[in-house]
Amino acid sequence: MQLIFTGILSTEKNSRYDTLVNIATIQGKTNILFRQKMKETLASFGDALDLIKELETIDLSYGNRT
Repeated sequence: MQLIFTGILSTEKNSRYDTLVNIATIQGKTNILFRQKMKETLASFGDALDLIKELETIDLSYGNRT
């Protein structure tokens, strides 16, 4: 998911997502708010992944006690 969001939000012309029909619309000047929301969503995915990693560590620590 992170790769997809990063590819869509990228301003590089050689992105693998250039073939999307609406990439010009997504990256256009009129879609600033939409792209900002996508950036916030991408950051939320990162936060969620960090929490999951933390929970895995806690779970492994707990499992080693038995």
